Amino acid sequence: MKKPKKAKRSFKPTGRLPVLAIRVPEPLRERIKKSAELHKRNLSEEAMDLIQRGLDWNTAFEAGLLDRGFQRIGGTLHWVKAADLTTSAASIGTPALTEIKQKKGTD
Repeated sequence: MKKPKKAKRSFKPTGRLPVLAIRVPEPLRERIKKSAELHKRNLSEEAMDLIQRGLDWNTAFEAGLLDRGFQRIGGTLHWVKAADLTTSAASIGTPALTEIKQKKGTD
């Protein structure tokens, strides 16, 4: 006689946070571990806090650049002061610079 099939268990237990598994060099792991001990947190809590603070800082930094008139070049990590963008700078020929140049209405 066949046993009835068990209902499949969800991979993510109810009420728990999703898992983000990453590999890090040992020196970085040790820095996170020391920081976790200092803040009386486990390694996961410390890593989550460090990532969150890094993302918050990055958001604030980028907002500051935008407030000061900078533009991101395409989808890159490079920023340029929109007022300083000249025809000679745009003549480099990168698609991102050409795109900014076109948005400004200059050729």
